[in-house]
This record gives sequence, C-alpha cells and structure tokens, in this order.
Amino acid sequence: MGNDPPPLHNFSSLLDDDSSSTVNNGFRSEEANSTLKLMIEYKKHEIELAKIQLELEKSKTESLNTPTMVIPNIIPNSTPKFQIRLREKIMPNDKLTKIKVIPCNFGQENCQMLTLDFLMPLLDQYDPQDQYLILACDLLKVVHLNESFPENHNLRQIKGTDDRQIEVYYDNSWSSMYWLEVIREFLRGNLFRVKQLVDDDQYHSIEKSVLDNLENLYSTFWNTLNQHTY
Repeated sequence: MGNDPPPLHNFSSLLDDDSSSTVNNGFRSEEANSTLKLMIEYKKHEIELAKIQLELEKSKTESLNTPTMVIPNIIPNSTPKFQIRLREKIMPNDKLTKIKVIPCNFGQENCQMLTLDFLMPLLDQYDPQDQYLILACDLLKVVHLNESFPENHNLRQIKGTDDRQIEVYYDNSWSSMYWLEVIREFLRGNLFRVKQLVDDDQYHSIEKSVLDNLENLYSTFWNTLNQHTY
C-alpha cells in the first residue's frame, strides 16, 4: 500500500562489489551516490527496528509496577506511568457531542473497555502468528480512536509531510513525535495492560507475534491511524 514503510533489504553485497565500476576520476557516479543514499536510509530504518525490539525485550524484565512512557523533547525528566484510568460516571454519547472534551495525556487513557471478555474473542479470532493485530488494530481503535471515549483521542496523524510524524497530546498540549517512537511507547504501555488480563501463555503468544511481525505491525498501526479522523 502507498502508506506502507519501505521493506528492509540486505545491502552488504553492494559494499562488497568492485568499486572501480562506480568511480570515475576519483568521484562516484550519480548512480552510485544514489544507491549509497538509499542504503543509508534503509539502514536508519533497520536501526529503528532494532531499538524497538530491544525495548520490548527489556520490558520483559521490568517490574509490572513500573511501566513508563517517556516523551523525548517534550517533558524532560518526566516518566508518567501508564494507567488504567476509569471514569467515575459514564456520560451519555448524545451529551458528549455538546461539549468540548479535552484529551487525556498519552499513556493515561480511560481503559475500562479493556476486559477479558473483550480480549478472549480476539485471541480466538487470530492465529498465533497474527495476534500482533490485537494491538496494532483492535486496541488502537478501541482505546485511542473510540468515539464513545473522546477523552482518549490523544493521537493524530500529521498528513501532507514526507517524514512520518504523529501528534501526541501530553501536558495540556499537542507535540509532534516521530511515528516509530510513538508506536514503541504504545506497545510498551498496552502490552502491560494486556498482561494484567490474560494468563502467561496467552501473553507470551501475543508478545512473540509482536516481535516476529514488527514491520507489519508498524504498517497496520500507521494505516489504521491514517484512516481515522476525529
């Protein structure tokens, strides 16, 4: 699809080729320069994937009582905890349209809709290898894009730009963040939430699917957010 991130490729063979064919009087040809630039861009993307996978692996050993979401370049030295915050009173949907709802901070969403009754049908619906879709699609929709919970609308895609940016609502304002950074924090927080509801085998099955399908997860997350407007 047009919005999918570029696939990763192994460019080592390009580096091993005889460079004499691409050098003329000490200068690389335009074609060689173009190939080198493309290789660098792909390597940057590959590094991002590795960073996120390391973060997920690291989260396995962290205490369940200390899930955090760090917002770089927004609130220095701030590590707000992911919370499962409940409304004291549910307001009818017809009244929600009559008032302006201020979004909650990213990582502090109202998650009363996340129950075992919600998750179990999804675990049955997806094959084990496809359970990453529970986070990249279903949880994104039900937590952040749910019309019945407008206070959770704290993520929005910045369209019309070449670099992928997502606006995040935090500390009473919208701030732009790189899309992979947002997805990494989304995964850490929502894997923590899921872990509170399912047994260990179910959780490890979901986690394995996430780690095995990171590129597909990123594409699905981006496209799901792209299709939604508040």
